[in-house]
Amino acid sequence: MIMAQNIDVKVSPTTKLRLEQALKAAGVEDAASVRKLTIDGTFMNNTDFMFVRQYMSETLHEVELGAAIKFGYVYLTGYTFDFCNVLNNITVHQDNPCLASENGVLFNKKKTKLICYPKGRKGDGGGYVIPNSVVIVGINAFYGCRLTSITIPAATVNIEQRLECCNSLTDIIVDPDNRIISSQDGVLFNKKKTVLIRFPQQKQGDYAIPDSVIVVRSDAFRNCAYLTSVNFPDTVTEIDSLIFKGCTGLKSVFISASIVNINGDNLKDCTAFVTVHNDNSVYESIDGKLKLRKNCSMEEVANIRHSRKKEINYVIKENVVCLTPDEWLDTGIRIIMRPYKVEELISHEEFLKRFVYANTPSFRHS
Repeated sequence: MIMAQNIDVKVSPTTKLRLEQALKAAGVEDAASVRKLTIDGTFMNNTDFMFVRQYMSETLHEVELGAAIKFGYVYLTGYTFDFCNVLNNITVHQDNPCLASENGVLFNKKKTKLICYPKGRKGDGGGYVIPNSVVIVGINAFYGCRLTSITIPAATVNIEQRLECCNSLTDIIVDPDNRIISSQDGVLFNKKKTVLIRFPQQKQGDYAIPDSVIVVRSDAFRNCAYLTSVNFPDTVTEIDSLIFKGCTGLKSVFISASIVNINGDNLKDCTAFVTVHNDNSVYESIDGKLKLRKNCSMEEVANIRHSRKKEINYVIKENVVCLTPDEWLDTGIRIIMRPYKVEELISHEEFLKRFVYANTPSFRHS
């Protein structure tokens, strides 16, 4: 029986031998004593990963996946290792047919999808440059990571979850040659900067949304505790009521004349002082709180919103270059969008290659 701390152990779980049993078979009684876990078996499922999260979250530094390992009913994501707070290195045997690793980061075999950046890995100077081969950044790939900056290459066209769980992030940098997304002052946008996708969670200070922005995603500012003020331009007409959820440091918000629809007519979980442009036909500010104008009936409000939605739909048709499918359906203005005017027309097969495969497990599209 192995009772020492900080041990390296190789185990061989199978469909009939769970990870907990495999550890005991290897002589390990206390799972929390394992520093490096080499999985040389043939099978792991969600039960095994739950065991890792429950008993090895504060001690497991390294994971090595063998050549023959397969996963039953497991969609490998950053969430798979999300509670492994000190995990800083994931390696994969070179003969594994589905997975690969580079500099301690987990990818699919062809390194076109980044699956998991270990939570305990600090990166080079606090930053990480995604390899040029990566087309897709998987769900929760950077969940809870300690990085201060992430650089996205030209090839990356789909980020399955928009970096909202990167607690230390201050800068998102996108290669200027990327045809789908872009960045400005460390903030993530679509290519033409008509959609504000994500404001880095640790970024500090006041922020004026660029005049090019038409849509602000509902989670763009979520949990940005050091954001102190936000000014909306006249190009934005609708925002989500929970847009400032978790923005505990927010002191002031300026609602432009063009914003005529806030879901529920209330900024929930927002303690900031709200100022509304005098020309706004739907909202006003009373003692720093957002209110519907008293002299505006619900019928008038509905007519104003319908009219503005028609206008913004036209603007989108004329100006949007290309959006990911997620952005087509979740724009914040409640309409289904299609790229009416595009710089690049792609075939249906190319569309599937770039986007639809993003929703399949990495080991199925290696």
